[in-house]
Amino acid sequence: MGGLSKKSAFITSIRANNNTPVLLLDAGNMLFRQHTLPVAAGEAEAARIKAKGLVVANQQIGLSFSGIGANDLAAGPGFLKSTSDKGFTWLSLNLIDRHSSQPIFPGYTKVQTNGLSVTVLAVTNHENAATASDASYRVRPWQELLPALVAQLRSEADMLILLSNYPLSENREIARSCPELDMIFQSGYAMGNLPPLVAGNALISQTEIRGRYLGLLEIDWQGHGDWQQRARGAVSEGKSAGSVFNQRFIPLNAAIPDDPVMDALVQRIEQQAQAAAR
Repeated sequence: MGGLSKKSAFITSIRANNNTPVLLLDAGNMLFRQHTLPVAAGEAEAARIKAKGLVVANQQIGLSFSGIGANDLAAGPGFLKSTSDKGFTWLSLNLIDRHSSQPIFPGYTKVQTNGLSVTVLAVTNHENAATASDASYRVRPWQELLPALVAQLRSEADMLILLSNYPLSENREIARSCPELDMIFQSGYAMGNLPPLVAGNALISQTEIRGRYLGLLEIDWQGHGDWQQRARGAVSEGKSAGSVFNQRFIPLNAAIPDDPVMDALVQRIEQQAQAAAR
């Protein structure tokens, strides 16, 4: 749960000192480190306690939804549902109930920010999630569902964002197959920060996992189409030919103060997890 206290403090400062609206996004793999829970019962319960705490903590920061990564399924879809009944929504277009063949979670959500209608979709990596031991679900390849839905939603949204649990190579293919997308935030398995790159009409980005960094993407939105990068602090001369972005990766280190309220919450969760693991 490293970094939550500093993440909370930084986001609070952004909201307090900046009139620009803030939209918080998480592409998945938030809850667990691996596809499966630890074998020991106490350690497995400790992992569940931490996972539930992560949802509560992130919700307190302002996160109201997240994509589902393969690792998030370590305790099964039922566990995820148990964490999403109080204003937090898990998203996955291609996570399907094996018996009913129906989606287990919503595939997308719609939000309003700064007068813009934003639709956020999510897909789970079917190749990694297929190794999970829970036989109650399956994960369909994105090709079977995503392109048609994205094309349908394009006319209903000013901005289309995809939260993807696939690696960069697959997200490039998604961008080519779904030119209606504006942005893809990925939670793949490669370590490190991925500065934004353009594929098709989409901007693809990834922030380092496990609370080491916070990705801050600043956008001057000009509508669906081309993207241009601008150095932080640079002034535009005339109207841009496309939307302009600047990306910063904020290290969650000693330079950022702790949020005492979040720090207390994290400590309580850690204590509960330690007690369960004994």
